[in-house]
Amino acid sequence: MDPVSHAMLGATCATLLCRRKEYLPVAAFCGGMAALFPDLDIIIRSENNPLLSLKYHRHFTHALVFIPLGAAIVSAIAWLIFRASHTYRRLFIFSLCGIATHGMLDSMTNYGTHFFWPFTERRESWSIISVVDPIFTFTLMGLLIAALCTRARKFVAISALFALSYWSFGYIQRESATAQMLQIANARGHVVEHSEVKPSLGNLFVWRMQYRYQQRAYIDAVHLSPWAGVVHYPGGSIALVDAASPVDASFAGELQSRDLAYFRFFSDGWIASVPGDESLIGDVRFSMLPNGIQPLWGIRGKPQNSNQHVTFENVNLRTPQGIIMLWSMIKGEPPAPLSLPQDPS
Repeated sequence: MDPVSHAMLGATCATLLCRRKEYLPVAAFCGGMAALFPDLDIIIRSENNPLLSLKYHRHFTHALVFIPLGAAIVSAIAWLIFRASHTYRRLFIFSLCGIATHGMLDSMTNYGTHFFWPFTERRESWSIISVVDPIFTFTLMGLLIAALCTRARKFVAISALFALSYWSFGYIQRESATAQMLQIANARGHVVEHSEVKPSLGNLFVWRMQYRYQQRAYIDAVHLSPWAGVVHYPGGSIALVDAASPVDASFAGELQSRDLAYFRFFSDGWIASVPGDESLIGDVRFSMLPNGIQPLWGIRGKPQNSNQHVTFENVNLRTPQGIIMLWSMIKGEPPAPLSLPQDPS
């Protein structure tokens, strides 16, 4: 998730275990800083290999085994600041609580996190909360500020209860959206070979549903709420690129072939030629609209430079019209025609 969400949750968990109210600010500081520490992996990058940052972001620094080491580093820094009034042991406990939340929270999103590395290379993506969720973030922030201003731990307890309830609601919504996806696929006479269901940006009411059938990704969205009920937003379908697809020929040489293979692993197999730019292979898990097929990013091969890595490119689809359409979906309004490009095949 975003850095603010991580800091708020880390600070909340650290203050939750702080027994003395006068220590709450220091607990919040250590927990918040420790919760941000794993994202320092963004410095692992290379100008020659744009996929290096994809590979190592949310990797070993987000794993369970990294938690004690990360807490030791953060608490050592904190001890240099607070050693006159706090023991290293106390600061380590605060930092441990904060950093322990980071990988777990990222695993709750749909991006993918190496939470159980090195025991498995599988990317955990539980898809019960959006990568950016202002309701979740600002609620934690408000309750934490109230706790620090009043020195009342009850606000921290309320915050922890809210987080647990919010994640539970996300799980229930995900399961309901999955059931809707299966009904839609069955109505089309399709057999779901592989699927992914995740919340759309900033909310838990509109869900992106996609499934694989006969080498195509079928993408829809559904709104689930008490005020609008179930509203289905039809999307489109797009041909997926598998390991035997001819497009592999545009990724010349062993180096670019490995890049394509890693991008396929990173995207969990959801890769396709971008409509209107077939040489760009995109990650179709993410689009501006929950029912859109146009990827937000992709890679491009260099057939004439086989000794170089692929390029990584963003597709700018964040338009005012798209934001308006997303907001109408969140409100549960009837579906409107999809204006984003569709796969012509």
